[in-house]
Amino acid sequence: MKRKECRFSVVIPAYNAAKWLEETLGSWVRQTVDDFEVIVVDDGSQDETVAIAHAFESRLNLRVIQERRSGAPAHPRNVGSKAARGELIVPCDADDLAAPDRLERTYFAWEMAGQRACLIFSDFAVIDAHGNNLKNRGLAEYSALRLADTQFLDVGVTLLPASAAFDALLAGDFHRPCATAFPKTVFERVGGYDESLLNGQDFDLAVRIAREYPFIWLHRVLSYYRSTTRSISSRSPIELVPSRVAVLQRLLGYSLTRKQEHTVRDWIAANYEMLGYDYGNQGRVWQSIRAYWEAFLQRPATCQPRGVAVSLAKAVLGRRVA
Repeated sequence: MKRKECRFSVVIPAYNAAKWLEETLGSWVRQTVDDFEVIVVDDGSQDETVAIAHAFESRLNLRVIQERRSGAPAHPRNVGSKAARGELIVPCDADDLAAPDRLERTYFAWEMAGQRACLIFSDFAVIDAHGNNLKNRGLAEYSALRLADTQFLDVGVTLLPASAAFDALLAGDFHRPCATAFPKTVFERVGGYDESLLNGQDFDLAVRIAREYPFIWLHRVLSYYRSTTRSISSRSPIELVPSRVAVLQRLLGYSLTRKQEHTVRDWIAANYEMLGYDYGNQGRVWQSIRAYWEAFLQRPATCQPRGVAVSLAKAVLGRRVA
């Protein structure tokens, strides 16, 4: 397809995504607007990912960028975002889907906000590996978001001031990459994705945006987030916690209110407790003790001694059985 000026750049990092990519790209073919490009950044796939992407070149304004394996989504996201020609960067994982009016409504919301520097997010549905619906509205469980201070912009479109967006994110990461968009200028100003993180880079970017810019909330399901056993969020605490804690520790370097600091320390402690429990289940006694100690340092008044005892008992019994 001949390339032309575009408002949007859809950035899709892909690694061994042959199982999902055709369906994902098909959802972008069905968009109600055509002033966009799709950038697939292959992260060293060993399957048919690249071939499937190239097969859509006659149906989409599409570019395929091939990179060496980095092992995490941050690098291909940065590569694609830096190469973007559109005003708005629209992240999308290689297994997620877009509703046909995803881009049209996103641009309408941005216009209602005066095309200001911001992050735009919508509600999303959660689907399984077969496309079956698991959850109709992913944002419904985030009470802090529902209670946030918002400003009416239009029917189904509200603005969260930066402070309200930041507080809501601290209470729980409500956004999903497939349901967000942001001006390329905002991506550049905040420094892009942190490639030192193996996971949590999307939350880290969203928090850095919220420190400076408002969020625009589209109260409509415009994306479909696929939850599978291959999803990063399904990995064990041993894999996930180090990067999560790194992001949360960084937040403590900001100028926070006492309540905000308490919330961050609670999240750090909760992550260390999960890590301690996971180590305990694997019989790794000293790592379990160390993780629980880190949790205690964050919130000594609410540390759970019962969880410590149970995990350590499992570790000791596991060793005896072995």
